[in-house]
Amino acid sequence: MINKKQAEAIIELLAQRKKTTDTFDSHDFIDLYRAHFEHEYISMLSENDSNTNKAFQLTNSKISKFLNHHSSDLNIKKISTTNSTILYPKVRQRLTLI
Repeated sequence: MINKKQAEAIIELLAQRKKTTDTFDSHDFIDLYRAHFEHEYISMLSENDSNTNKAFQLTNSKISKFLNHHSSDLNIKKISTTNSTILYPKVRQRLTLI
């Protein structure tokens, strides 16, 4: 499962990339998390694997929920949500650094 230290590392990378804006979305976070913590992401996929073929949806949804649940500890705040047809979860959260 994702932990606070990993989330902080990804948020710092996002902050460095987004110097002109303090906002990012959950899909940006998940893409970077997957790239920097591949083994952990694969483990999460394996834990969420089932016969329903929703391992990616469940894993990415759990990461988004982690961000929401730990937002104050991570100094982030959800500013909006939009429907997504590109990636799971189907809701894209727009977040900002605080």
